[in-house]
Amino acid sequence: AACSAWLPQWNDIASVWMSNRWLSWGLGPLASSWVGFWPPCLLMEALLPRGSFKRNRIEYKKDGEADRETMVARSRELKPLSHQTWVVLDQLMGPGVWVNIMISAYLMPALIKNDPTIKPTGKELLLQFLALTVVGDFGLYWGHRIQHEFTSLWEKYHSIHHSVESPSPMSTGHIHSVDTTLQVGLPGLVAAILVQPHPLSYYLYSCTQTCEHVMNHSGLDDNLIDLLTLKFLPLRGNIAHHDYHHKFCGYAGRAKNFGETFWVWDWLFGTLAVTSKVRK
Repeated sequence: AACSAWLPQWNDIASVWMSNRWLSWGLGPLASSWVGFWPPCLLMEALLPRGSFKRNRIEYKKDGEADRETMVARSRELKPLSHQTWVVLDQLMGPGVWVNIMISAYLMPALIKNDPTIKPTGKELLLQFLALTVVGDFGLYWGHRIQHEFTSLWEKYHSIHHSVESPSPMSTGHIHSVDTTLQVGLPGLVAAILVQPHPLSYYLYSCTQTCEHVMNHSGLDDNLIDLLTLKFLPLRGNIAHHDYHHKFCGYAGRAKNFGETFWVWDWLFGTLAVTSKVRK
């Protein structure tokens, strides 16, 4: 009975939210990215030094190289965690974010023709989410790749992300805003134009993709993480796929393993570095 009493009020709130462009296409995508970043990032930062998570870190112990924990510590001597956190705060909550909210609130309702006040069915939500994920990751692949292959883009923007040599969850957001635009903003916009999603589908996409990026910077080879993030599925890029990119591709030029969600783009376009961790 209590749930039934709350349901009409919840529907009213949802209707108001979806009918307001500042909420549905402005604050909504931003809030979903916060949910995708902060809980998994803070949780993983707390768990990584402990128990099985510590044992399951990806290691590169060739030529006497230090273990993962030591390498992360060295990276944080050069780029302290406090510095990385401030960069993340600027990326997720800084002035540029609020400018993007205003642009999104005006632009998306003009480009997305679906009525946001009409709730999608479960099937529609799933299909739109899957389509956004595929199209968005294809765009991310190219947005990522061009920043390695064009020296000016590498030097001015993408090298900032690679300056944290041993990635960790917090370093996910240690990135220039132009880099974020090329890998996330523009691919997400193109995906939305092509898929024409309901805002709820886009929120789910934004949240899961942000969480995906956090997991890919955790440096873990863990079956539980693979299960929870569905990385055991065919064509899915596992954490080692992106970790390899950070370890061996910190330069301008023809690098490897640009995809985040799927490894198939790297296979199609000749940039796949097959390791024992890449599933086929």
